[in-house]
Amino acid sequence: MRTSTLVNMAVLCLLVFTALALSYETSWLREVDLSILHALRELESSGLTSFFRMITHMGSTLGILVVTLLAVLWSVYKRRWLDALHVVVAVVGSWQLNNLLKHLFQRPRPDILHLAEADGFSFPSGHAMIGISTYAVLAFLISRAVRGAGGPTTVAVAFGLLILLIGLSRIYLGVHYPTDIAAGYAAGTIWLCLCAAARRALAPRFQQPASQTLR
Repeated sequence: MRTSTLVNMAVLCLLVFTALALSYETSWLREVDLSILHALRELESSGLTSFFRMITHMGSTLGILVVTLLAVLWSVYKRRWLDALHVVVAVVGSWQLNNLLKHLFQRPRPDILHLAEADGFSFPSGHAMIGISTYAVLAFLISRAVRGAGGPTTVAVAFGLLILLIGLSRIYLGVHYPTDIAAGYAAGTIWLCLCAAARRALAPRFQQPASQTLR
């Protein structure tokens, strides 16, 4: 991806995040948030709740730690130091940034029955922000190893669907407003763009062969 594309994407997401941060307490946007929350709550069923609880675990602290550890260990085993650094910085950085933003805005969670345990503040969603930072990087690393014309596209679609489902699960379970999720995706994408730019700048120092991919 070109540097100009990364910059444009980061700027766009910054505008989206800023707009949400400045307006999520307005009456019209709050009405939209509540309407979506209540619409999803009307779909509640034991099967759907079990499904979304399973999905939400993929973006939980334990879930993120497990996939991050596996990705780093595999990268180190293959001596792909830049890949390992990329994963660590993307995940840890988004984690810390999310904590900072949550304490900055201090938005309470939705006043609705929570179908999953959740603590702390609501804006922006940690599952959405850290989830997109983690799984987008994993999709990037794995897509380089997939052979075949449609391989990278399949990987991108699969991880993209997972990221979207993680965000949807938080709304369905009643622990986040839709604006929390949207802001989390926007903030996470900004961080992803910064990490991608940093990787590009550091790549020559690592002298990682282009043919060196996951196997």
